[in-house]
Formats: sequence, C-alpha cells, structure tokens
Amino acid sequence: MRYMKPSYYDSFHCLADQCPASCCEGWQIMIDEKSLKRYWNWDGKLRGRLINSIDWEEGAFLQYDRKCAFLNEQFLCDLQAEAGEEALCSTCREYPRHVEEFEGVREYSLSLSCPEAARIMLTEKGKSSFVQWEDEKEDEFEEDFDFLLYTRLLEAREILFSVMEKEEVPFSVRMEECLFFAERLQKLLEEGDFAALEEWTEGFAFDCNRGKNSMEKRKAKRFENMQKGWQILMELEHLEISWEKRLQDVQKSLYREGKESYDACYGSFGKAREQEDFGSREWDRMMEKIVIFFIYTYFCGAVYDDAVYSKVLLAAFSAAWIEECLMAEYKEKGRLPKEEVIRMAYQYAREIEHSDQNLNALEDWFWQISH
Repeated sequence: MRYMKPSYYDSFHCLADQCPASCCEGWQIMIDEKSLKRYWNWDGKLRGRLINSIDWEEGAFLQYDRKCAFLNEQFLCDLQAEAGEEALCSTCREYPRHVEEFEGVREYSLSLSCPEAARIMLTEKGKSSFVQWEDEKEDEFEEDFDFLLYTRLLEAREILFSVMEKEEVPFSVRMEECLFFAERLQKLLEEGDFAALEEWTEGFAFDCNRGKNSMEKRKAKRFENMQKGWQILMELEHLEISWEKRLQDVQKSLYREGKESYDACYGSFGKAREQEDFGSREWDRMMEKIVIFFIYTYFCGAVYDDAVYSKVLLAAFSAAWIEECLMAEYKEKGRLPKEEVIRMAYQYAREIEHSDQNLNALEDWFWQISH
C-alpha cells in the first residue's frame, strides 16, 4: 500500500472551544455502524442521554438549535469529556482529516472547511509538498479499476502542481495554463487516444505568453462569467443561512450595477491587494494553496467519471468565487486582512465540500459549459 499526505498534515490540532466555526454546529453528524452499536449498549451515566439524542433510523446525532445534542455551553463535547476521544464516532474522531482511496493507494488531506486546517494550509510558506511512504499491506482488488488512466492522472496532477507553483508568474496566468492543459487532456481522453494523452502530459511546456493572452481574454469576460456562476451558487443547497445571505449580498454589491461598475471595483481591488498587510505575492500564494488543495483532493477521482477538466474548473472557480466574496467585503469595509481570506475560504468550503448534492451539481455544470 502506498500513502501520501501534505507536509502540514500532522501539524493539525483541534481548537475545540476556541474554534470560530465548530464542526458540531450546523451539520448533520452521521454515526458509523460500529459506534451506533456501541452507543446502544452503552454502560455509563450518559446511556439515557445517548438513547434519546440519536436519530436511530437516520443514524445521526440529533441537533438542538442547530447544535449537536452533546455540545455543551462551553462548546465542548460531553461525550468526549465523559469517556475520552475513543468514545467518539468515526466522523467526529477523524474530521477534518479526509482520505481518498484508490487501488493500492491512500491519500490523506485536511478539509479546507475546518478553520484551523484552512489557516495551516493557506499560511504555509514556500511550495506545497507531500510526504509519501509504503508498507507491505495489500489492498483488496478493485474490479474494473483503470490502472492506465489512474497512472496518467497522477502524472497530469504533477504537471498541474508544477505549473501552479511557478511563484514568479502571476496566479491568474498559472491558472490559465492549468485550464489549457486540462482542457486538452479532457479532449484526448474522450477520444480514447492514450498515446497522444501520454505524449501531451510528458511534453507539456509552460508558456507564460499563452497564459497571459488567455488571462486577458478571460478578464474581459469576467463580469459575465462570474455573474452566471454566482447564479449557480445561489441555486445550490445552502447549509448555513448566513451563507445564503452572503451570496445575496455579493450579488447585490458586485453585479447589479453592471459591467462598468464591476470592472472598476475589480481594478481597485487588485491595487488594494498590493497595499494590504500581506501584499500581492502573499495573495497569489493563498489562491495557489486553494487551487492545489482542490486538485490534490479531487483530480484523481476522474478515474471513475473521466471528468478531468471539470475537476480543474472546480479548483479555478472555487478560487474565483472566494475572491468575489472578498472583493465584496473589501468594497464594503475598505480593508482586507489576511484572516478574512482564511475565513472566507473555510466558509465557502463548508458549503461545497460537505454536500455531495452541491459537488455533483457543480460538476454537472462544469461538464455542460466545457462541452
């Protein structure tokens, strides 16, 4: 078995009652079968409370005022306080740690939806790096797994990482080159031309001028693209009422006054980023980390649905949508501290990462606009 994780993975520690957005609030916490049996047979002073605080048919903890039934007034878990971390179900014990499994491969990540994980991820200095190791454990054979495609996807992901980490080039230019690379990859995959796909991956060369030209064309259409995309976001499932309101506020602030007003706001926002406490280089680095997170977490999943380009569009639009939220925030308040970038990133991820319905809807939309 081969394993992989980001270099910062082991530095995560839960903030518990100091967390600005507890994972015990707002989300339905599903309970694994093993923990459900353990809770049903619980022998301790919390037995009665456990029996009455679980939706046994749904297999989830009940919520009161949108908070888990075991979250106390100090924002700590009574179940953990009573019996230790081993008493937690797998969801509570593992979050924000996430695992993607492929044939003989296990890839670990931290979820961007966790405030502390987002802070660790977005403030990491230098280029993103990953730790890999192997052991003698044999994984169960996955029938019909496409090893050839998976190998090509791993190689393609490394190309995307290398392009995104060219820090001397503006982030928007790097993003365009990633999209250019992935779009061609998608076409070759649909044609079933694996020889050309391998040749494209191995021979791809970053072209800064091509990226700049593409960036300028996309910039000219940004208002229209973002306005359409924002409508898609507003039609998704909303897990938090505050998020629905934010979407409405951004739409009103950025799009209702038309393209000229939007372009002027986008221009002043770009200049302002260079004057803030973290500067344009730091801004680019944080956007880069967001994109790398989405590519690392989701790109190789294309081995199951062939949606290569959609995975990169998810990364690109996620960074752009977070940027739109921050632009509206800057327009209202006149400043943009680094902490606001982190907050907006995890708020966005909470709405997207924790809803299969939303992820599927976005992938469907990306597939439609790219075909």
